[in-house]
Amino acid sequence: MDNDNRRVGAAFDKTLANIGGTAVGFLAAAYLGPDAAAAISGGTAPWLEELARIARRRFEKVQEAGDAASRAAGCPFEDLIEQAIGDDRKLELLTQALHAASMAEDARKIKTLGRAIARGMDDARVDEQRRIVSTLAALEPVDARVLVMMAHDDKNGWIKRPSQSGPSVGTGVLLEAEPGLDSLIDSVVARLQTLGLISDPDSARSWHGVVYKSGLKTTTFGKLCADALNEEAVMEQEADKPEDECAFDIRE
Repeated sequence: MDNDNRRVGAAFDKTLANIGGTAVGFLAAAYLGPDAAAAISGGTAPWLEELARIARRRFEKVQEAGDAASRAAGCPFEDLIEQAIGDDRKLELLTQALHAASMAEDARKIKTLGRAIARGMDDARVDEQRRIVSTLAALEPVDARVLVMMAHDDKNGWIKRPSQSGPSVGTGVLLEAEPGLDSLIDSVVARLQTLGLISDPDSARSWHGVVYKSGLKTTTFGKLCADALNEEAVMEQEADKPEDECAFDIRE
């Protein structure tokens, strides 16, 4: 990197650090880019350099989400921005998704948010994708991990802990699948329920004369969010398959 680029990068870091406390300001700086940031950069406080490193990492995650959106849409990200500008719902989807991506703690979530931007440019899906984005923004990695696990196999439902009063025939036990979550499982389940991702059916079933409630199950929306989060892994599995295992028969 030459000296001019270093100066531009440093100025950009300072600008992001100055405005990093507000979502709107952060995203505005992300769209401005290094050159414009260099022109408006101010502050000289010593601690800005360290804070700028945090802001730069957030900007990198915004870029990662933008790249995922571009790949999913099959067009430059600038084209998606142009589409969003003409529709307030799409514009909100784009800004909310990028802000959520800047705060995300894992690559899977960042890419999922990027794909949501691309799919939300479809008028028929913009509301669906906005709800997915706002929901994913509220999930921490542990919440997302439990949701994907539950959605993968919830035919008979899930209970949080091994039952002390009766059988749990065919029912999954969350703490047996995720034994390190004992202190968190109540909070995780409560969050997933609050967001409409899992439900606790009121129906009861009988097993050898013992009546017990059905377990926790993912809702239709929960499955939609879980599939979105798990899409990258599915695509990787499909890419690793030999040609004779192709899911589609393309022969005429």
